[in-house]
Amino acid sequence: MEKLWSQPTRVESREFVQLITFRTINSALWFVNNKALEERILGYLSKYLKKHGVVIYGFCIVGSHIHLLLRFPRANRAAFCKDLGARTAESVRMLVETFRGGPLFGRRYTPQFLPLDEDVTKYFFYLALQAVESGLAERLSDYSGYNSFHDASLGIKRTYRFFRYGDYNDAKRKNRSVSKKDFWEYHELSFERLPEYASLSKDDYRQKLLSELEKQRANLVTKRKAEGKEFLGRERLRKIVPGSYPTNPKTGGMRPIVLSVSLEAKKRVLNWYFSIVEQYRLASEAYRNGDFNVSFPDGTYRPNGTCIGVT
Repeated sequence: MEKLWSQPTRVESREFVQLITFRTINSALWFVNNKALEERILGYLSKYLKKHGVVIYGFCIVGSHIHLLLRFPRANRAAFCKDLGARTAESVRMLVETFRGGPLFGRRYTPQFLPLDEDVTKYFFYLALQAVESGLAERLSDYSGYNSFHDASLGIKRTYRFFRYGDYNDAKRKNRSVSKKDFWEYHELSFERLPEYASLSKDDYRQKLLSELEKQRANLVTKRKAEGKEFLGRERLRKIVPGSYPTNPKTGGMRPIVLSVSLEAKKRVLNWYFSIVEQYRLASEAYRNGDFNVSFPDGTYRPNGTCIGVT
């Protein structure tokens, strides 16, 4: 069984881009060889990005987990992740024949703050090269699972549609002549430019990303081969049965709260974070002692589920 770890206090932020990770129980490979499931997850992603006003820089689906690079201008990470996680689990139950029920994810999603533009760039490529780093494929084209590099580098926008069954059925009870075409809703999925390269022209931006991707990919391939390790490859990937387990899964543990190329930036964000946590601890203690008017710090949740500082 997957080892359980206590979770750090969750603090919302409008400012920082965050790396969000959802991982399945025991790293079971439910997100493989299923285009219908992939399209459904992407559709829900587009829907909830719009609903919650979230900015997205990167996204990938790799076997046992999904990664997202997001910024939350409304400081509403919890609401977004609750919606996306629930609909993803629902989609697996509906579209994966070998899934026998129960929870999909082994724990709550993991958020990690990325304080600098360089950090966002670093983890954008981390997402893009997940299949290579994990030894699944030597090239991106050999792995069929979705990652956002192509769409993000070219500025591609994808449109997904949803049928509002509840609204349609309610309207149908009142007027049997209502048309189904009036109950489709459409959501667009597009990726924000990396802040570090945002000033480049469209062509220069594309070339910059392609050049950096190939450099990092080649380094990963060279390193893996030097260690005597091979790549699974396209044909063997196609034979993976959904729900099977990887040979060498990543094991959990407490993940860093902040990821940064700068120790100074990391320290600054950790100081901010632990300051909020201490304020929250004191407020919670006062609340438990009967002070129901106590002030909680911005970015945290009162016991009634209200996030402080969010309008």
